[in-house]
Amino acid sequence: MADPDTDEIILSLLDTEEGRELLYEIAREAGEELPPDPGATSQGELAVGADGFSISPKIYFSGGMNSKGIPVETREGPSSIQNSGVNVGGRMGAAFGFPDDSRLTGSVSGHFYRGKNKFPEDLQRMWGVNPEERFGSRGIVPTDYGLKYDFGDNSVEAGYRPGVEGQKGSDWRVGLRKKWRF
Repeated sequence: MADPDTDEIILSLLDTEEGRELLYEIAREAGEELPPDPGATSQGELAVGADGFSISPKIYFSGGMNSKGIPVETREGPSSIQNSGVNVGGRMGAAFGFPDDSRLTGSVSGHFYRGKNKFPEDLQRMWGVNPEERFGSRGIVPTDYGLKYDFGDNSVEAGYRPGVEGQKGSDWRVGLRKKWRF
């Protein structure tokens, strides 16, 4: 049976906490410096901190583009309005960790939409419209604000959803989750 490759041994040692400590000890004895432990942040999160304090940014964005023809029947025959747009939404915030294992998380979500309709010449003549109509949000529109404090098995949460023109008004929410042990 062949001896295992040195790279395979090192990779297998990196898979465990004890193996990483052994490699760091061997490197120190040889007078070499290894980079900081890549496994120091858990679950693939970006987190920085010291002495029990930490901060982890949280960012999520998604979006898409659409394009479609809207059929219109006119006296001159069938026609269509070309509609297209870009829609982006997301949420961003940060989680702050404290030495007592409590955690404060704050975030804001929002969206952006920009679109246009292109009218063919026959509809421009018939309806008296411009060749192109642009519409959309005026920049990024905040849709939700959130704040949560976790301590032990308990948490306090607050949120605000601003009203949207033409729809219902603002919405506030506050909650407490408390666990009692019997």
